[in-house]
Amino acid sequence: MKHLKTLLLAALLLLLMLPAAAFAAQDVTVDVNGSELSFDQPPIIENGRTLVPLRAIFEALGADVQWNGETRTVTASWKDGSLSLQIGSDRIYMGDGREIVIDVPAKILNGRTLVPVRAIAESMGAQVDWIAERRHVAISTFKTIQVKNAAELAAAIGSNVRIELAPGTYDLTEWIDAVRAGSLSNTNPAVYIEEVFDGYEVEIFFVHNMQICGSKTGKSEIVVQPRYADVISLNGCSEITLQDLTLGHTPEQGSCAGDVLSLSFCTDVACSGLDLYGCGTYGLTAYSSHTATFDDCCIHDCSYGVMVLSDAKDFVFRNCAFRDCKEYTMFEVMS
Repeated sequence: MKHLKTLLLAALLLLLMLPAAAFAAQDVTVDVNGSELSFDQPPIIENGRTLVPLRAIFEALGADVQWNGETRTVTASWKDGSLSLQIGSDRIYMGDGREIVIDVPAKILNGRTLVPVRAIAESMGAQVDWIAERRHVAISTFKTIQVKNAAELAAAIGSNVRIELAPGTYDLTEWIDAVRAGSLSNTNPAVYIEEVFDGYEVEIFFVHNMQICGSKTGKSEIVVQPRYADVISLNGCSEITLQDLTLGHTPEQGSCAGDVLSLSFCTDVACSGLDLYGCGTYGLTAYSSHTATFDDCCIHDCSYGVMVLSDAKDFVFRNCAFRDCKEYTMFEVMS
């Protein structure tokens, strides 16, 4: 009996000494932007940190991964940066020179390299939430910003953001007038105020991975007043989503020389549920842009026509309506 007690006590001490990773988190799940990831090696929890297979998490976040077996070092690069991480090290080395300290180093288990998911995702600019009741890690590459007026909308525009508009009218011209009068300021490097023939317009430059989403409970309408101003002008932007928005000039009637939605040197633009109305010259113009989808959109009542596409490739329109545009060519496509 004495020997049995000794064995039981030894076994208990051994269990207590095992790292938390010994208790594999078989039921921990992970998603990126709502898409659940699958792993050939299940995530584990060690010292309160969730570790996941590195290739799955890096690729889900849009990074290219390289493995150096001699130094046991992982290198990842993506559009906006890079990092390196050595097995067993408590440092993540960022491409911009920063060092991030982690309390649980990367490790190899069952032939797979596991990395701390929160540290990796946050170092790449993503947001990480742990949902305890579901034992679930939710990763978002977007910072969600809710806005209710034109000034807040202009300030929110940028990379890796999801902008959610409350119902209402967002008059960008009124915001521009307030900035020019000095009662408001524009400190957003992605938003430029450009002069046009009869006023000023907002132009958005070099934004990556941005969503602008209207409300599901009411109309979210973005408008401008000058007839020569584009309503939304995107320049050199990529991975842009525009959803459930109404865009146009105010007042609606008359003739225009500005367009409603203008894309220049843009890639990967997804539009759904858009109402693009006159009196814009065209509902859509695109120059040297590629890979854009339009689902359940309507272009109507524009002064000249529906759209002009110049050196635009892989534009797809599904279940869209084009009506009551006038004057010139309805569709103009040029190489």
